[in-house]
Amino acid sequence: MTENFVTIFNRDFLPQGLNLYDSLKKNSKDFLLWVLCVDKETEVILKNLNKTNLKIISVNDYENDVLSNIKQNRTISEYCWTLTPLAPKIVFKKSVNLQRVTYVDADMFFFNSSDIVFKEFEDSKKSIMITEHDFDQDHYHKEKKSGKYIVQFLIFNKDNSENVINWWEKKCIESCSAEKTSSSLIGDQGYLNDWHIRFNNQVHVLKNNNAFRSTWSAKKLEKDKLIAWHFHGLRVINNKMILMHTEKVLSEKIINEIYIPYLQNLKKNLDELNIKINQLKSSKNIIMKILSNINFFLIEKKIIKNKKYFIF
Repeated sequence: MTENFVTIFNRDFLPQGLNLYDSLKKNSKDFLLWVLCVDKETEVILKNLNKTNLKIISVNDYENDVLSNIKQNRTISEYCWTLTPLAPKIVFKKSVNLQRVTYVDADMFFFNSSDIVFKEFEDSKKSIMITEHDFDQDHYHKEKKSGKYIVQFLIFNKDNSENVINWWEKKCIESCSAEKTSSSLIGDQGYLNDWHIRFNNQVHVLKNNNAFRSTWSAKKLEKDKLIAWHFHGLRVINNKMILMHTEKVLSEKIINEIYIPYLQNLKKNLDELNIKINQLKSSKNIIMKILSNINFFLIEKKIIKNKKYFIF
């Protein structure tokens, strides 16, 4: 069976998106990765790369007046979150015979096959699967803002999931803010917080939390059970320097076994893309912008050391 994955990214997130593709190609027997392109440049670049197992969804295929207006009034992150519920719907519409689509974040990277996750989902007899953050003790306080569940790997069966997707889409169209308010959690994933109750008959919560790990659950990592790592916070500053994470510290073991393989693959894709990328927002304050650039220069030249950064 061909597993159909769908992800969302814009031109600036192409390196991570291509890393996701490479990891799926290495660890999946039969797959297609559908990419919801957020801009025309992403579409053009991906078409020129001509990757097998890659399906490109143009902006023209999905963007309507409502989404176009939202795009003008939300940040790029908020807009991508708004699109998440639409992603499986668009894939089902474009390929009417598909029975299953899995949304996956562009900054995920697979180290092993996801077959055991799909097996658990199939055994549940449910139509949707979601995953927990599963915060470790040092990060548990983040659940109040980010929610119990995370939008990183969500499986949707075509049958008996439409009402949930439509409910979620409506909520994200209404509001998909990067800031937590008194009445809502952050972004698209805040709406998942009560799905295990609201849509109990349709939604399965993955029991195998060891399958997906990230910085917020790093202390629970069992490498031999890991399927994919979520490289949340990793940002390309330029083709030579990467901000790996925003933690105070990550163990050398995780850096060597998780981050180095990812970065080696990322370098390949940066070289293949050969375009200028800077994923860190520049400060509007001129003085802060100058100080930030000086700091990056000193780190890149290895005049000062900061273990959060990796220099090629």
